[in-house]
Parts: sequence; C-alpha cells; structure tokens
Amino acid sequence: MKQYYVAKPGSQQPMGPMNVEQIRMGMQQGSITPDCVYCTPEMPQWKPLNTLPGLTPAGVPMGVPQPMGGGMPYGHAPMQPQPNNYLVWSILVTVLCCVPFGIVAIIKSNEVNTFWAQGRVNEAKQAAEAAKKWCIYGVVGSVIGIILYILLIVVSVAAG
Repeated sequence: MKQYYVAKPGSQQPMGPMNVEQIRMGMQQGSITPDCVYCTPEMPQWKPLNTLPGLTPAGVPMGVPQPMGGGMPYGHAPMQPQPNNYLVWSILVTVLCCVPFGIVAIIKSNEVNTFWAQGRVNEAKQAAEAAKKWCIYGVVGSVIGIILYILLIVVSVAAG
C-alpha cells in the first residue's frame, strides 16, 4: 500500500507516512483540510491534495488548493534531512583560527539554509561541502602557521 506525507500550508512538519484511507479519515476528523498538499519520497515536489488518485470520487471537487510556492515543506521541499550547514564550526574557525577562511565558511553555511528553503537540494549539498572545506582549510592553515611561528622562534633563539 502506497504511503504519503501530508502538509498544511505554512506547516514546518508534514504528517505521515499514511495511506489514502488514513488521509480520508483525517479529512473527516478535520485534521487534514482541502488546502493541504501531499508528497512521497519518490516525488520531486509537493502536489495539491485534490490531485491524489483514489482520494475523492471522479468529478467531485475537494476544494481549491492554495498556490504552490517555494519554502519548507509546502513548496518543492524534499523528503530528506537537511545537510549539515557547519555554522558552529565556521564561527569557531573564524574566532579561533583564521578569520578570512572562517568568513567564507560562514557565508557558505548560510547558503545551505537559503538553498534548502528554496528547495534547491543539490546547491544546498554543494554549499554544505564548501562550508566544510573552508573550515578544514582554516584549521589546517592555522596549524601550519603556528608550527612555522614556533620554528621561527626556535631558529632565532638558536642563532642569537
């Protein structure tokens, strides 16, 4: 039996998984309204609930759906977890390690949230990888800088 997720407009948490009969019961109880949208993990985007096959008899309108837009979860939101944005690591790298690399990492971290909210999954994943990369660059750069500084001190003490 096919499983669906249902979301109310503006809701941040979809209901489900549930089958058509459970959706029908939710409509009778009032917890699911005609302006809701549905999705399955295989679907690329949310669709109006009145287009769900087998939910209503043919020719019987269920209600007027709200316009589809971007955003979570009522637009083109995927049914998968959001990638880590590495914001905490980016801030720590900025404060403790390397300011320029940390700032780039913070910008990339912010892009993860922005792309995800717009339903641009691939760009969100790429921004997450870029944020992680810039965090690593900042830490490695700082460690190399500290090692070079210590070597410089050791050489100057030995020479002088």
